[in-house]
Amino acid sequence: MPHTRNTERLAEQIFVDLRRRIIRGEIAPGTKLAAERQLAATYGATRNTVREAIRKLEQARLVGVRHGQGGTIADFRRAASIEILEPFLEACSDPAERAEVLRELLAIRGEVLALAVDLAVQRATSADHERLAALATRMVAAARRSDAIALAHETHAWIDAMVDAARSLPVRWLANVFQDLHLVLLRRFPALCVLEPGVESYVHDFLAALAAGNAAHAHSVTRTYFARVDQILLQRAGLFLPLTSPPSR
Repeated sequence: MPHTRNTERLAEQIFVDLRRRIIRGEIAPGTKLAAERQLAATYGATRNTVREAIRKLEQARLVGVRHGQGGTIADFRRAASIEILEPFLEACSDPAERAEVLRELLAIRGEVLALAVDLAVQRATSADHERLAALATRMVAAARRSDAIALAHETHAWIDAMVDAARSLPVRWLANVFQDLHLVLLRRFPALCVLEPGVESYVHDFLAALAAGNAAHAHSVTRTYFARVDQILLQRAGLFLPLTSPPSR
């Protein structure tokens, strides 16, 4: 069993390293992937371990493999799916491209949130109202003690509650993409946690609009608040990696 775990760990390390090199453009699209024997010698691994790493690359759509012809590096910008987002943000060698991807990602998240809010106003139950009110209290408390990391986690839970209140599977599935990435960013890059001073006004106005069934106002205050948060985040993204310093306003 320990040997199996070590083999799996080494295969993952090889996969991660090759993925990083592909994203950084060190191995260009259309290039033939080195032969298994060569990769095994480079990484000090068996061919079976290398084969497992290549299988992971193929699953990630970073390499195309044809029987008898080996692997060819794919154009991940066209072929990959949303799962490449986290490693792309970490490994991309072009700060401008990384910032643009993050900007567009936040814009798309804003549209998903807007849809979730519209549906939540129509479909929220009394339990949803109570859950959001409790989260609002925790968000305000985190903001008042200037705890940006706690506020980011409470905001994550707030978005989850809004999405749950929307009672929409497509909205939930779309939101999960952004929520999963948000957790990664919170864990790995705490300096991206934003302490936006308008949070207390926002949650108060949102809850009032929700109680009144006023979708337009709930939509407006949510879009306005998160636009401010995202603007601060994008400003910090200019220093994107590594970001390990304590969060600040």
